[in-house]
Parts: sequence; structure tokens; C-alpha cells
Amino acid sequence: MKVKVKKVKKFIEPSLNESEIRYRRLFETAQDGILILDAQTGAITDVNPFLIDMLGYSRDEFMDKKLWEVGAFKDIKASREAFEVLQKDKYIRYQDLPLKAKDGHLIQVEFVSNVYLVDSKKVIQCNIRDITERKQAEDEIKSLAKFPDENPFPILRLNDKGVILRANRASRAMLEDWKTTIGQPAPEFWRKNVTESLENQSQQIIEVSIGPRILSFVVVPITGEGYVNLYGHDITERLHAEKEAQFLASMVESADEAIIGKTLEGIILSWNRGTEKLYGYSAQEAVGKPISLIAPPGKFNEIQEILEKVGRGEPIEHFETVRLGRDGKQIDVSLNVSPVRDANEKIIAASTIARNITDRKQAEKTLKDKVEELRRMATVVSDSNDAVIMHDLDGKILAWNRGAQDTYGYTESEALGKNVREIVAGPDREAALTLVEKIKQGEIVKSFELRRLAKDGRVLDVWLTTTLLTDESGKPVAIATTERDITERKRAEEEISELNAGLERRVVERTTQLEAANKELESFSYSVSHDLRAPLRSIDGFSQVLLEDYTDKLDAAGQDALKRVRAAAQRMAQLIDDMLKLSRVTRSEMRLETVSLSAMAHAVLDELQRTQPERQVDCVIAEGIVVKGDTQLLRAVLENLLGNAWKFTGKQGYARIEFGMSQRGGERAFFVHDNGAGFDMAFVNKLFGAFQRLHPVEEFPGTGIGLATVQRIIHRHGGRVWAEGALAQGATFYFTLPEETI
Repeated sequence: MKVKVKKVKKFIEPSLNESEIRYRRLFETAQDGILILDAQTGAITDVNPFLIDMLGYSRDEFMDKKLWEVGAFKDIKASREAFEVLQKDKYIRYQDLPLKAKDGHLIQVEFVSNVYLVDSKKVIQCNIRDITERKQAEDEIKSLAKFPDENPFPILRLNDKGVILRANRASRAMLEDWKTTIGQPAPEFWRKNVTESLENQSQQIIEVSIGPRILSFVVVPITGEGYVNLYGHDITERLHAEKEAQFLASMVESADEAIIGKTLEGIILSWNRGTEKLYGYSAQEAVGKPISLIAPPGKFNEIQEILEKVGRGEPIEHFETVRLGRDGKQIDVSLNVSPVRDANEKIIAASTIARNITDRKQAEKTLKDKVEELRRMATVVSDSNDAVIMHDLDGKILAWNRGAQDTYGYTESEALGKNVREIVAGPDREAALTLVEKIKQGEIVKSFELRRLAKDGRVLDVWLTTTLLTDESGKPVAIATTERDITERKRAEEEISELNAGLERRVVERTTQLEAANKELESFSYSVSHDLRAPLRSIDGFSQVLLEDYTDKLDAAGQDALKRVRAAAQRMAQLIDDMLKLSRVTRSEMRLETVSLSAMAHAVLDELQRTQPERQVDCVIAEGIVVKGDTQLLRAVLENLLGNAWKFTGKQGYARIEFGMSQRGGERAFFVHDNGAGFDMAFVNKLFGAFQRLHPVEEFPGTGIGLATVQRIIHRHGGRVWAEGALAQGATFYFTLPEETI
């Protein structure tokens, strides 16, 4: 048996040394009504929420009114006189004062007022305690004073020695537990409390544990009789409820989520650790302040609307909005706001659970941006056959372009929100799931081949290219895929595979035929070289004999004719040589090696200078130009290009030839530039044709084979060649070589 004694205490005057913050918190959360009056005028300067709720008047109906002007106090004739007494004595107390609430019902209150100084100014604090229930209990106790046996609660009478004088039927089990009866002493702890109550003529409250039950006894001394009555009441459920409430309060205080209690006027009553962490204000800073403390501009009306709804009993669930932290930064939150009711089901406050959703909102924004980005990308490729699809990590489709519709047969409205693993799942569904898991875990899976299922039941072979989309922190949020239908390509590949064997055989046959043709071409070239050159040498030789031995027998016209014959024969021989060279260019085997074009250009120009030592030519060669290619063929390129530059600058007073390298169209181009005769760009397409000439042979000799040779050599290396120029302003010839050969 456990006993806990609580003495009934007199009113203790509030301490005036509490800090302003502490005082405000107590003022707003006090479970007694509190009025603050101007000690000189009696005007009300402040009222706490409990009194507003108790009497049913609004704050505005209290503020700046005289005490006797407020409806609840108008019927008290002595209000003005009591105020004058209070001004004089600085203290007044009413033990049992009836006040009429705004709705007309009477409330029994204990009214205590005192005067104190605030900043050298006198103010009056009125503490008003609702004692209606206590009075009803006292009346009930009085009605039970005759110890009716039918009373369900234990009632006993003890004398000053602690002897049990009377006990009703409900007390019998308790007396058995105490191992005593009427006429015998009560347990020892009762004697001390009975004696103290009789000596002080004061009531006491004693809590007694009897088995699993806890009873609360009011010890009431009967004046002049020398005994006390004990009125018992089972408070087991109440105490359990209080413990549960304390446990819940402890859970609220230690919860990670922000939980705020506030009045229906928006005054903060409670502020747990989760709220401190979320908004940055301590409980000491926040309690007693209006909830607008954490409202950003533009959200004040929203808070008022929420409080009005809760005041009407309408809970607010999962309401997403923005609040302001102590550091001035806005915080995305999700709110659940519930009404708090008293024992009479009256709504007296509001409770808010706030959850920080800033990270989620940022992730949603990032994902939305990614979706929009992909949709923009999808717009670009919407006319193609490629399907562009984006889905979240669970497979929910977020974007579906026209290419996806054309490929799989589902419209955008049919696909969005569905799971990609179900809507186009094919024979390779499990393989697709495995690949997605690898991508989610950070493994790089760029491209792979899968079989998908179209809406009409066709199984498609598709080639997928994947991109993992992340938020700003690098956390994966979605997967984008570009999917190409390669079904026809796969069928073609199968057909090609079937034809490969026959094709290889045909290639062997064609190669054999080509080798035979090459041999015939070599034989023809030999015939051209041998059979055509012999007659030409005879024509040239006999013409020379006629000119040397029969000059005196030929007139000037005859001699000129023989000279023309000789020149034609020599030019024909040169043409034959150039044709043979051109033929060898396309047939000779290429041997790639490192070649210094700069050194080669120096060598070619030195040879040209030696052929005409009398010429003064300004030669500019860029150093360090090195490529990979066939040395002999690249030598032929520079001999032709530099030889042409040397030839076509022959009539210039100041001749300049330059070899170098520049960037053209994003690639390296090598060039030979001169300030010679140039050419008309209208005929540029004829430059690289065999036997094509843009200048008379009498003006600039040649066969028209050189540039054709250059073009074939550059093409064999995988490059390209072109020219730019103008008549009498020089020309520039460019050629490129693939990067792997440079």
C-alpha cells in the first residue's frame, strides 16, 4: 500500500522576479484566467486565452474596458467599491464569486487580485479560478455526510485517536485489506493526518493504494466534534490517464517531427525539439509569440484561414506550403493541423505537425526540370523513328514521345503514369529489370539490345541507349532511354549472314579477276611505253637529222614545220610518261611512314632553284609539319604543287611561294600558295581533270596531268584537295590528310 499526501495550499502571490519571456509563457498557458488592469483607472490592459475561453468574450470585448464595464462583472454591485479597496490595500480575495458567462451560464470562481509594480507603474493582476466543479464536489460530499450504505464510494469517520467510528458498505473491502474494522484503529499513517487536520482545522487530500486501485480521500474536520470524515473516490483511471498524457507529452517533446500547440487566436502554447530543429527558434523564443513568427510575407491570411477551419472542427491534412526559419530562409513544409478539444468536446486550441519536405520539393523540381528537358529533346527527335522514354526509378513513365507511340503503338495518354516494365514488357523482361537495378546502383550501362512487346502483340528487337538522371546532389531520380526499332535490321543481318559465304566466294573470284586485269594493265602499260615511244623517237630523231643535215635545202617554213613536228613528238612522249605515272599512282602499294612535309618542301624548292639559279623567289616554309603517309606519293604531290607555283610565278617581278598549314572547316589543311598568274574560279572544277589546262601551252608549258595526279594521291590517303584563286592574283592549293595519318 502506497500513500501520497497532498495538502490544500493557499494562493501564492506570483513572483515578480520571473523573466519577461518566462512570465509571458506562463501567462499564455496558465490554466487560470488572468486579467491585467491599470491600477489608476481600472482599464483592462491584457487578458489571457484561458479567461477568454472560460467566459466566452473575445479579446476585443475585454481590452481597454473598465472591469465593471465587462458583461461578466456588470452584475457585481461591489466591483467599483472592491477596486477602490484594492487600490488602498493592494490585495483582495473572493472565495466564492458567481460570474455570468457570455452565453448566460453561471460560473463559481475564486477571485484574487493584488497590486505590483512594472517599470515603476502600478498594475493589478486578477487571478480568476473556476471552482464550479469543486463546489459541486463539496455539495456532493455534504449530501453523503450521513454515510448511506448505497454510496458506491468509501466513507469513514475517525476520531482524534485514529479509531474508526463509522464506515459505509463500500469501505468494508478496504477495511479487510487494512486488517481492521469499526471500533479498531485505522492504519498508522491515518492517525498522523487526522491529528494534523483536527489541529489546523484544514482539509487534506490523501492518495491511498489498495491493491490495483488508487483512491483519493478528502479529510474533512468536523468543527467542534473531534472527528474527521474521510470521503474516498477511485482515481485509478484518472491517474492512468495522467500518466498516459505525461508519456504522450514526453513523446511529443522528443519527437523528430515538429509539433506545435497554439490557441485559436494563433498564440504559440507549445514548441517541441523537432520544431526547434526545423525552424531554428528555441521554445523560450517562440512560446507566447503569434504563429505569424514563422509566416513569410503573403502567408498571413493562409494561417488565419487554417485556424478558422480548425476552429470549425475541420482538420487540415497534408497541406503543403512555405514557412520562414529563424535564418530568414524559406522552408517547404507539409502540415497536418488538428483541433484540440476539452472534456466537453469544445475546441480550445490547435495542434500542428509539420514535416520538412524541402528536399522532396527540390527533388520534384529537379525531376520536373529533367522531364521538361527530355520533352524538349523529345520534340527535337519527334519526327524520327526513335522512341524517347523517361521513367522514375520504380518504372513509372514520365515522358513518352511520338517516336515511342509509333514504335510501340501506345499514345502518350495511354503510356504516361503506367509502368514501363508492364506496358512494353517482352521476352527479355527479367534482363531489363536486372539492367535497371545495375543502373540504379551506379553501374554504367550505356547501350544494350532487348526484345520489347508492342501494343499489337509484335515482338520488336530494340537498341536502347540509357541515361541516368540525377538531382543536384547526384542522387538518381529517373532513367531516360532512347530506343530504336532494329527488327528489320536484325532480319537483314540474318539475310546478310546467310549470304556471307557466297559473298566471300564471289570476292575471291573478283579479286582473282582484278589481279588478272591488273596484269593485263601492266602489260598494256609496257606496250604503251615500248610500242608508242619507238615511233615517237624515230619521228623526233629523223626530224632532227633533217634540220641539222638539210638546213640549206629547206626554207624557213620547212624548218619551222620540222621544229613543230619535233615539239609535238616530244610533248607526246611527255604525255605518255605522265599517263604512266598516273596509272602507277592508283596501282602502286602504299607504305605508310612518318614524313616531314617541311623537309620535303625544302628539298623540292632547292631542286627548282638549281634548275633556274638566275631566278629570285621568296620561299616561305612552315617548320615542323609531320604526317604519316607514303613518302614517294607525297613527294609527287609537293613536286606537282610547288612545281606549278614555281612555273606560274615565272613572269612576276617579285615571286613568292609559301608552304604551310591552317585550320579549315574544323580540320588541319596543308597549302601551297603563290602570287603568280592565278586562275578564274569559274573553271575551278576543271583543274583536277586529266589533260585539263586553264592557260595556253605557249604561255605556260605542261601536259595537264599533274593536278590529276595530286588528286588521286590525296584520295588514296583518305584526304581531299581543292583550290582557290583569282586571275593575276595568285592561287592557293589545299589538301588534307586524315588525323590517323598525321
